[in-house]
Amino acid sequence: MIPIIWAALRTCAEAAGQQVTAATPRVGVGADRLKRGHRHWISGVSVLEIRYPVMTRKGLQEEVLRVLGQGHRHLFSERSDGIRVVSVDLRTLREDVERSEIGELLAARLLTPFSASGDPDPLRELLVGYGMRLVTEGVSDLLRDFGGMAHRLRFGPEYFVLRKVRALTSIYPPLWRVFWWASTEHYDASALRRVVENLNPALDRAVEDGIVTRDHASGSLRIPVSERALRSGSVAKTTRALAGRLQAFLRAGASGIALPRIVLEEMAEGGWEGLGMRDPESLLTVMTDLGPSRIDDDSDVVDLITRSLRVERSSVRVSRIGKAFNSTYLIEVEVDGDRRTLFLKRYLAWNSVKWVAAKLWAFPLRNFHVSPAMRLSNELFFMDYLREREIPTPRVIHVSWRRKLMVRQAVRGSSAMEVWTSNRSSGSEAEGVARECGRLIARVHREGVVVGDCKADNVVVDESGRLWLVDLEQASLSGDRSWDLAEFVLFACRYLEPATAERFAESFAGGYLELGDEGVVRRALDPKYVLVMMPWSPIWTQMAAIDGLRRALKA
Repeated sequence: MIPIIWAALRTCAEAAGQQVTAATPRVGVGADRLKRGHRHWISGVSVLEIRYPVMTRKGLQEEVLRVLGQGHRHLFSERSDGIRVVSVDLRTLREDVERSEIGELLAARLLTPFSASGDPDPLRELLVGYGMRLVTEGVSDLLRDFGGMAHRLRFGPEYFVLRKVRALTSIYPPLWRVFWWASTEHYDASALRRVVENLNPALDRAVEDGIVTRDHASGSLRIPVSERALRSGSVAKTTRALAGRLQAFLRAGASGIALPRIVLEEMAEGGWEGLGMRDPESLLTVMTDLGPSRIDDDSDVVDLITRSLRVERSSVRVSRIGKAFNSTYLIEVEVDGDRRTLFLKRYLAWNSVKWVAAKLWAFPLRNFHVSPAMRLSNELFFMDYLREREIPTPRVIHVSWRRKLMVRQAVRGSSAMEVWTSNRSSGSEAEGVARECGRLIARVHREGVVVGDCKADNVVVDESGRLWLVDLEQASLSGDRSWDLAEFVLFACRYLEPATAERFAESFAGGYLELGDEGVVRRALDPKYVLVMMPWSPIWTQMAAIDGLRRALKA
């Protein structure tokens, strides 16, 4: 749709036979200090002028955005001494900055390496307002695209600028005239720095408002960990839809016929055709225990480990672990005679047999995440979120967003399920582990988190007896807490005899009741949970486990 519209506009522009007069580029055009002038609020009198370089078929030329007082509406384009001058009243420009009233066609001029003269106050207000929009929209997009992983991202203010440039030029390609310095063909790092300098007051305000924070170690920006951010997926209202933004360029109204005329002039002037830019996401890094890693890094994990730990590739051994359809690996590394163990997890696509089965059977009770990206970002967020609240979760060593995999600390020990199914533990020791599992899940619930995929296989007892929660890809800040309890005891029934399952359930529920809500345990008795778990666990063993929950409630 958009290419057809621009093709039609190009034809109109060529038919109009617009003449472009060459102008001598001003040397050193940049973010010079604003010269204070007299304040004028009379319609038609210039309040300030912004001069910036544009790319044309004849090379770089200077253009002027002249901002007039707050009288009548004014939008006009003319040539003066060979320089194109676009005049607009302050009110119209402010509305374009705040809510894309004319598709940001003029607001975009504030994202240039400009020099200015006139009253600094309205310019300062416009820059702060537009800069805040860039930050809030950028953070909103990061939360939407990366979910819970967004809080691990690190980026500079350049990311917000280039993200906006890509968005605007994709809707209105002739804006490459003013954004030529961000294109791959004419990239100018010094121009980008000047643009960022103009936005520093807005960035300072965004930090004060808590939209972003500064990482003191690296000097980069990051999104603070926040329950509200994860629940909403946004810190700002989304911007106008693509169709609405496009209509803003072409509609009449307060701006009359002037705006389409400006569009046709810019298209006829040329110089913007075929320009492209680097992906703004290439400026993002993700923080891990090995330090920052580029979000678009596609390195082989073994190569990464050998570089980071400075060992030979022959010192690294990777072995697959787990049962069928699993996607987990153990990485053993020999470092100076010591053996380090890491855990690698690949997040398979939605058609993995494991997740299709879970989705089909558990959908009425629990809406499992099936997207690899969502499960990866979700797990990263909740491992950090719970660890900050002193609930043991593994530390992250490396993340590959492109490959959808994570390398994390390996916890040495046995799962709670292995404790109950092996002969290495006495009955009292096994019951003690189940009770501690109940206390652990109650602590998680008290922090407002539902585990989602809550099984004894996902709780590891380390060599010191400490319990770790190692699988959080289905966790959420809302949901059915009784599901967690029911799944924990009923899924275990596939491994246990009825009498053992009853003791397991009673011990687990007893631990949960020490810190958790009795109502959560009572609701876990609902037969609907037994029905959902029937494909995995025998019905008679599940009924024994239900009896164990009842015994705990009566104790």
